[in-house]
Amino acid sequence: MSSPIFLTSSGLENEYMERALLEIIASDPSRLRATIVTTASVKWKHQNKYALFTKRTFDRLGFRLTDFIDIEQDDPRRLLKYDLIYLNGGNPFYLLKFARETGTLDILHMAYQRGITLVGASAGSILFGPDISIAQTFYPHLNLIQLQDLKAANLVGFTILPHYNKLRYLDTLVDERLQMFSNNIPYRVIPLSNGSGVLAYDKQSISVIGNDNRLEQTESSNRG
Repeated sequence: MSSPIFLTSSGLENEYMERALLEIIASDPSRLRATIVTTASVKWKHQNKYALFTKRTFDRLGFRLTDFIDIEQDDPRRLLKYDLIYLNGGNPFYLLKFARETGTLDILHMAYQRGITLVGASAGSILFGPDISIAQTFYPHLNLIQLQDLKAANLVGFTILPHYNKLRYLDTLVDERLQMFSNNIPYRVIPLSNGSGVLAYDKQSISVIGNDNRLEQTESSNRG
């Protein structure tokens, strides 16, 4: 049985995100092996500070083993050897490029069917949705490789807008821009502030969890 896909804005940065993770892994962490995909961090890869923070978090939570994998360089079939796959944040266009070219998008589907726990942070979370056009709208400067085909893993029936709280602080028109974007796509957008995440039980049923550990909403992700 597949566990919920856990998408976060900024990773496992507080106890509420950690608690949500522990509730879905369905096993003693000391028996589990995790891997962190660092490809989206174009410059730093395994030395990305958020990847290192996540590894320390997994170690503290008692995971048996935590490795790093860069699908740009490493065989993505290795992902299927782990109990948990964590897609780290960074550049969503770069991540999608190599996820498609290496067959990682298909491997993520295989992992989900095998019951491997899937977790994303920021750009890693966006990859699980139908496409990454949300990134093209709000972070076009990151598309340095001029990626045209934005179709992604489509493992969840919605997309997230990560770092929503920071965007609202920097851009007073972010809500209007988000509404315009939402009006032109067939799926739902879930804005996530840092410290928050969403559990996707399937393409319809979701739970959005805030950083105060309240279940903020449980509903269908379908529009209309």
